[in-house]
Amino acid sequence: MDFKQKILSGQINDARFSKITAVVGVIVGYEDIFSINSTLLPMLDKLNGSVVDDLQFASISDIEAIGSAIDQKLNIIELLQKKVASPAERQWSIATLFHKDMDHRNSVLDQAFDEFIIKMGVPGFAGKSV
Repeated sequence: MDFKQKILSGQINDARFSKITAVVGVIVGYEDIFSINSTLLPMLDKLNGSVVDDLQFASISDIEAIGSAIDQKLNIIELLQKKVASPAERQWSIATLFHKDMDHRNSVLDQAFDEFIIKMGVPGFAGKSV
């Protein structure tokens, strides 16, 4: 039995997993390959059928978009579940999907930028991140 099935069947003795009703597998890579879902998912579908319906690939930009969505209190679980259930959106990058529903600002990154600029000795640039 795989980890996903153990979570869904309640076989994982960890309170953090006690209310989980759905699992979306995400494989994260360092490089920004924006077409990775549209390239690899059709190949996996052809090889494995519906076994990988809920699998997604993500890049660093996708993880940043997820962080921004969390920061903006968007329901990332609903967005990901809707994404994997939609034949059209399933192959989009996660960032593409999330960016249509959110403000592009990320307060965590903005704060880190400001702290870095101040440490570098150029406080006049604080608050000017892109």
